[in-house]
Amino acid sequence: MFVAFGGSRVLAPSYKPLVSRVVAAALLRRPLCSIRVGCARGADAFVVSAVLACSAASRLAIFCVANPTSRSFARAAARGARVVSFAGGQPAIPIAARLALRSRRSVAGCAVVVFFLASAASRGSLGCAAAAVGGGSQVFAFCCGFSGAPAAPPGCSGSWQPACLAGSPCWAWQPAAVQPALF
Repeated sequence: MFVAFGGSRVLAPSYKPLVSRVVAAALLRRPLCSIRVGCARGADAFVVSAVLACSAASRLAIFCVANPTSRSFARAAARGARVVSFAGGQPAIPIAARLALRSRRSVAGCAVVVFFLASAASRGSLGCAAAAVGGGSQVFAFCCGFSGAPAAPPGCSGSWQPACLAGSPCWAWQPAAVQPALF
């Protein structure tokens, strides 16, 4: 089973303990799961750090838009993490498109996808959440610096419902009920 994590590139260091607690809980509660994450700073870097702190690098896949250059990602690879270079395509593709493709690829086939959002309208993360919802994943979001529910993932019908993961309040996306055809 795959569990993907992601979120804002600018996430205050005060949220690192929350990210660590949620990642550790996923690794402990689902001992056969593999963790997927992107290659950005902020939430992604906090996830990689948490996986390494749990000595679970072999259960980690890092989806990169290019070849990884960060020391933390290189350290993770040296400890057994799988690095997927150019996960969003080759450099000829514009960077914004590569980032979106990379994020969608990282959540494809995941049972659970968790986001740590610094903004209620985090465009990239919510676009990725829409892909996860469309793929049938359970999607959760932690509000890191704002109150209330995040904006709806674009093109998704449903609503965010209060939830709890690893003992911390969050939001779970609840797709709208599908009305069966009458004829």
